[in-house]
Amino acid sequence: MIPRRHPERPDAELALEGVRHAHPGGHEALSGVAIRFERGSWTGIVGPNGAGKTTLLSVAAGLLRPTAGRATLGGRDLRRFSRRALARRIAVVPQRPVLPPGFTVRAVVAMGRAPHLGFFGSERAHDVAAVDQAMRRTEVWAFRARTVDELSGGEAQRVALARALAQEPAWLLLDEPTTHLDLRFQADVLRFARQAARDGLGVVSVLHDLNHAARCDRVAIVHRGRIVADAAPEAALEAGRIEAAFGTAVRIARSDGRTVVLPV
Repeated sequence: MIPRRHPERPDAELALEGVRHAHPGGHEALSGVAIRFERGSWTGIVGPNGAGKTTLLSVAAGLLRPTAGRATLGGRDLRRFSRRALARRIAVVPQRPVLPPGFTVRAVVAMGRAPHLGFFGSERAHDVAAVDQAMRRTEVWAFRARTVDELSGGEAQRVALARALAQEPAWLLLDEPTTHLDLRFQADVLRFARQAARDGLGVVSVLHDLNHAARCDRVAIVHRGRIVADAAPEAALEAGRIEAAFGTAVRIARSDGRTVVLPV
């Protein structure tokens, strides 16, 4: 499924065009990947371990340069953006976020404002408001004065998400964002991703759980470095396709209008 274009919004579309990427040693993680993402939509990327999901997300974020093909934002090659300009547009939450030790939660979240700060790096009223709002939305406000060394894995994950929100990006790229989170905060993160897309952000999530992916607007299945499905969840999450990609049989059901994937 190729989303409609919005040429009046220069950063409305993030795309990979014939992307190949080989890791050192020659292993090709992506093989001719072509996919387009649109702001205002939430896309879930799923696939077995080693399929190339995180590599795809890293190329889309401009963190990895493809061996061939290109990644574009609004039709412009990501390599033409400065790192600072790209950080104003795209925020990334990695699967295992690294938080600088010794800093308070508030200070780490405020680091998300770095691409927007002036020459002297001093916060303005809008910067303070953006940081405070990000902490409240991710429910880390209550422990904003603690150092990140004191946090649990789930709390650290939420601080990393708050830091990304403080960037006020057009695009939010999440690599397995529910890792280390208990059930309540898993649900909260999924609701947040949905709301972010409704608010006009482009949200792309690598997801481990197929039932989490079923909540997205689109699902792309990656298998052996190629996209083997890219459609609405009810079309992409088809039993035969899942079995071929994951090597295990499943049963597909419907609950409250949503696709549910059950192991056999």
